[in-house]
Amino acid sequence: MVQSIPGRKHILKYRQQAQRKRLEQTLLRSPSRHSSLSNRRIFVNIPLPESALDQYGFPKTDFPSNRIRTSKYTLFTFLPKNLFEQFHRAANLYFVFLVILQLLPWFAVGSPAFVVLPIAVVMAITAIKDGFEDWRRHTSDKRYNSSKTKILQQWENSNYLGSNVSIWRRVQRSTRKILSYLWSKFGWFSRKNVQNSDDILDELSMLQPSPVHAPNAEFTEVLWQDVRVGDFIYLRNNQPVPADMVILATSEEDGECYVETKELDGETNLKTRIGLDETAHIKTAQDCVNLQCFIESDLPSSNLFTYQATMHIFNQAPTNQDDDDAAKGPSLVPININNTLLRGHVLRNTEYVIGMIIFSGGDTKIMLNSGNTPSKRSRIEKTMNQQIIINFGILIVLCLICGIAGGYNQKNNSETIEGAEEGSPAESGFVTFWASLIIFQNIIPISLYVSIEFIKTMQAFFIFQDIEMYYKPTDSVCIPKSWNLSDDLGQIEYVFSDKTGTLTRNIMEFSRCSINGRSYGMSLKGETDAAKGAKVRAGLEPADSRMSFDPEKLYNEFIQAMKSIYTPKYANTNIDTMTFADPNIFREMKADDGASDLQKEHAQKIREFFILLAVCHTVIIEKSEGDAEYHDESNQLQYRAESPDENALVTAAKDLGFSFLGRNKDSITIDVLGEELTFQLLQVLEFNSTRKRMSVIVRRPKPWNDIVLFCKGADNVIFERLADNQEEIIQTTAAHIDGYSTEGLRTLCLGYKVISEDEYTEWEARYHQASTTLDGRDEEMELCCSEIEKELLLIGATAIEDKLQEQVPDCILSLREAGMKVWVLTGDKMETAINIGFACNLLTNDMGLWTIRGDDIAVAKEQFLSVVANIRGFPSALDPEPASPRPSASYFEQLPLPRRSSAYPRQSTIHALVIDGSALKFILDDMETRALLLEIAPLCHSVICCRTSPLQKAQVVHLIRKGRNAVCLAIGDGANDVSMIQAADVGVAISGEEGLQAAMASDYTISQFRFLKNLLLVHGFWSYLRIAEMILNSFYKNVIWVLAVLWYQFFCGFSANLFYDYVWIQLYNLIFTTVSVVIIGCCDQAVGYEHALDHPSLYKIGMNQTRYGMVRFWVYILEGLYQSAVCYFAYYFLYTTNIVSWSGYDAGNFDLSSSVAVTLITIVNLQVGMNAYSWNWMMFTSVILSIAVTIVFELIYTLFSYNDSYGSGIFIYKSPSFWLTFLGCVVVSMLPRYLVLFTKQMWYYEDLDIVREIEKFSGNKKLSKESPSKLELYQSRNSSEQPEKELNTNSEEDLEMNQIELSIRSQ
Repeated sequence: MVQSIPGRKHILKYRQQAQRKRLEQTLLRSPSRHSSLSNRRIFVNIPLPESALDQYGFPKTDFPSNRIRTSKYTLFTFLPKNLFEQFHRAANLYFVFLVILQLLPWFAVGSPAFVVLPIAVVMAITAIKDGFEDWRRHTSDKRYNSSKTKILQQWENSNYLGSNVSIWRRVQRSTRKILSYLWSKFGWFSRKNVQNSDDILDELSMLQPSPVHAPNAEFTEVLWQDVRVGDFIYLRNNQPVPADMVILATSEEDGECYVETKELDGETNLKTRIGLDETAHIKTAQDCVNLQCFIESDLPSSNLFTYQATMHIFNQAPTNQDDDDAAKGPSLVPININNTLLRGHVLRNTEYVIGMIIFSGGDTKIMLNSGNTPSKRSRIEKTMNQQIIINFGILIVLCLICGIAGGYNQKNNSETIEGAEEGSPAESGFVTFWASLIIFQNIIPISLYVSIEFIKTMQAFFIFQDIEMYYKPTDSVCIPKSWNLSDDLGQIEYVFSDKTGTLTRNIMEFSRCSINGRSYGMSLKGETDAAKGAKVRAGLEPADSRMSFDPEKLYNEFIQAMKSIYTPKYANTNIDTMTFADPNIFREMKADDGASDLQKEHAQKIREFFILLAVCHTVIIEKSEGDAEYHDESNQLQYRAESPDENALVTAAKDLGFSFLGRNKDSITIDVLGEELTFQLLQVLEFNSTRKRMSVIVRRPKPWNDIVLFCKGADNVIFERLADNQEEIIQTTAAHIDGYSTEGLRTLCLGYKVISEDEYTEWEARYHQASTTLDGRDEEMELCCSEIEKELLLIGATAIEDKLQEQVPDCILSLREAGMKVWVLTGDKMETAINIGFACNLLTNDMGLWTIRGDDIAVAKEQFLSVVANIRGFPSALDPEPASPRPSASYFEQLPLPRRSSAYPRQSTIHALVIDGSALKFILDDMETRALLLEIAPLCHSVICCRTSPLQKAQVVHLIRKGRNAVCLAIGDGANDVSMIQAADVGVAISGEEGLQAAMASDYTISQFRFLKNLLLVHGFWSYLRIAEMILNSFYKNVIWVLAVLWYQFFCGFSANLFYDYVWIQLYNLIFTTVSVVIIGCCDQAVGYEHALDHPSLYKIGMNQTRYGMVRFWVYILEGLYQSAVCYFAYYFLYTTNIVSWSGYDAGNFDLSSSVAVTLITIVNLQVGMNAYSWNWMMFTSVILSIAVTIVFELIYTLFSYNDSYGSGIFIYKSPSFWLTFLGCVVVSMLPRYLVLFTKQMWYYEDLDIVREIEKFSGNKKLSKESPSKLELYQSRNSSEQPEKELNTNSEEDLEMNQIELSIRSQ
């Protein structure tokens, strides 16, 4: 009996955790150039301490220049660097090696110019393309670097000392830096930061810096590239920010400024940034000179939403206090992201801002976010590389055959062969081997890579020009960003989608609310999408909820009740744009003198509810430039929020009489039913994805005169922070929230807490101390927030509607009919997600719906195993033990082998799976459950993952992509979808309301989810067929050309003599056979645009890879073998058994090779035309013109006497035997393919053949367009698996379609 090793499980567990952590870091990477350091220090007007200087007197920290360079090349490095990159392609190295081989005197086969020409042309085209792209980057860099801004001049920046250091020490330091870089680059040793942070801080705290004298200091213009870290900068209104900076002072009294962040995150609304209170007195250049401090800062990070630093100020602003306070040491000032302006921001509605540069050049956040997205290669490209290796193997085999046979002939010396090598058999075989590389070189197509790049560029252009994917409201089209993935669009198996902003519009409308246990709200626009989905789920017909009440009557009652309390000044009273109407809310808010205490209490709760909405937010009011007022003449406030949810809540409060009028650093002003009130703003505890809540602490004016904390957040977060003895209102509110979720509404809970003065003073001291801690600041501040955000009193909940985009249900239905598995990864509650799923055709009533939820790992795992057993089709008790993990260092390769779905009895039920976020975490953390999820993934047509985090989204995509080896597409619209988009094979972004971060990381950008149908079913389908046929025809045309040379070697003693004239060899791939192959890759069209949309089942051709794979590759290779043998031996027997010249001359070697060459090129072009699905004018012209050019070239080229094949053109063209043999070779060569295609289309046809016939006979086009889902197509012809669920048809429809098909075939 084998005993287990103690602790082995723990070792495996820790190893898995480490591997998982590395995976998470890969999925959510935040780059930094300073990984070995803990933080950075910026000194201002104080001398650098000795610990901050190196042995040569220079600062230890080197800050990058603000001059940016996104280009790859310079004028001097372009040629060597570009050549180096091109030689990363093994094919280029191979062809350059052949060029060198042919230039050697032993293997000289022709003119050196013709030898070098093909590879020179290919590499020159690639270099020109790379150079043009880089020139555009240079132009953009120059424009930014040459922009101007104002910084403080005639003043010394302490961070760049060293002007008094001797030249010798400069040379020593430069040499040491170069050697250190080289040593660390090659890993000989790693430099370590030996600085002790605490010692330096102690040293700095003891400093007593002397005042700095710079009487001539002033702000003057410099170029952006000359801005340095530690510089004071002066920005005026509408000026862009040249580098990341801390705001010291602004023109506003409260220290605020407004910035536009469109260039950085794509959001057009203005955002507020706040200057530091301790430096708000800075107004002039001399004030900057007098400031003495240093900043302890975080290292550069790509995270746009976080930054932490602490400013240590040695001299405060002038106050009335005694100067004795200066001896207490520097004061600590916390700095966060709200106190900064980033490169890419533009200053708006603010006269000026004075700041200090903290990050420059490549350390700025915008540059760290502009890094390259993960390199992606299409599946066809990966398969093609394997096929090139196979071709290379065939080449080596051919060379070995020639080398061995040549050596054998030399040994026997049975006959003298012209051109055979002299010497020993080994030497002869060795030389023949290398000479054979030259004569067989075309088996690897030299033009393939250039042709593919050109074709994919054209495919991207066609996608960009597609007017069907143009969205007029935003004036945007589909933008391809990764041009090499167009064929992957035709092979997608799994679609992973976000919900909010992707399936929905991300335009939030306040719809319902629950206040103190009572629900309010009636929509004037009918029932929600999710409510309709809930009816579909219940088997009912969705109906317009307007039928149950009179919208106009409701509106009049609502306006009348509103005016009975106050005169609306800011509220929206337009019936066409109102989203919330309930007169009861004003009736119960009124609470006359005769009302009971309970009614008065409830009225007060309603007021507190909407006051909370009007105060607890980060919304700003956008004002036009030059306007002093916050609102326009029509008194409609223009709110701008960082999220649509927050905007909807504040707008709803305004429309109900609680209008947010403005804010400054210390106060918020609101209008409460016509009365303006000002709340003193004490603290803002901001929302983030971890906290899932936001709070503000304010001092309320009369009649309250107290301190209160207002909090809003997710229901589960708020409920766990409530005070005791609220069971009744909690139960009622929870029931309301469940009802709102059923209708597909997004919910938030609201709570508040009154705080005493002593409690707040004590807490504020702890919070300030936590905010000045650099190490672990987030954790310390979160602990302080959690301390104050408890014992809350529940007020109620809000419900916001986010409507589906247009044609989303139709798009998802088409994707499902195409065979794709659609997964929705959302942050919504399960009930909301399920009903939205029914509304958008993701879920249907004929599906078996399985749900998994549970905050406990044991419960979640038990539910998951039960679901897996039911989907498999047999009880879990009969479930065999999972296979043991494979030993490997790879995270995904350690998964047990996924069971094939065909191993279990297939059920008629279509399965759909819904997983809660907490249960999903347990499933992803356990290796066994991960393997089971991979196993059932292809059996579930639809999957919804609820309450998922950005990391979980990326993990799910990565798991399916690697574990199932499937082509995955991820689509999203926000920053939380970036990791998911980058983890997928193809990333698609929707340019919507949440900025451009997803768009910057994506491969394709569209404006509406419905355009995904056009992108995949049309362009993806076309691109797959085109590129597959183009690559296979490229291999075919080279194999048929090379194998004719092989047949010749049998009759020349394997001496590796050239068969063709060398000009034919070099121009074969460049001119004679390239155009038709490129045309089939660019313009071939199996079916038209409308028919590709109407018949989604055609998409399975690419999904099942029936048009490109090893089987078809070998079919094309064998076809080339057959056709080359037919052509060569036909002419060989013709010319060796007959006198074909009327003058009595026999044919020579070049007459034979020229005849074979002309015939093969003709067959190749005709074969490419036969393989094309459509013969448009371009295909017709390319085939006929290529054949004509070949025939004419043979005639003209052989008229020159200096050619070896002089006179062969006239000789063969004058011979009737040549033309008869030419025609016979063409017919015999192409007859097998024609017979196979004819047989297939007549008796073994598939979906594509049926649709092509429907398209041909236009009389049936209208029928197919009106009811595409009723066409009974032969899905099993395109799929290796039987369809799990056939489309819903009845016998009458089947009979009708069969009659239509018979009529088509009779025609």
